[in-house]
Amino acid sequence: MVLQKTQKSQKGYRTPKGKTVYVHMGIWRDGEYIRITAPKEKFLHTTVNSNPDSERCHKNLYGKLKRLLEENGCWD
Repeated sequence: MVLQKTQKSQKGYRTPKGKTVYVHMGIWRDGEYIRITAPKEKFLHTTVNSNPDSERCHKNLYGKLKRLLEENGCWD
């Protein structure tokens, strides 16, 4: 797989032209966390979980990323 470079949008659909950025990202499960990284970007590596007592909690994003990983056989 070739990593794609980060690009600004060329067309405006829901936002004005050039206000959307497309980024090649990696997402994987790491215990109770889902890790998110963009290999072509400096310092873009973060985590999200569904634990309400954690500052990393974002149940909506966690659920969507979990479904994406499950649908692609990457949850287990």
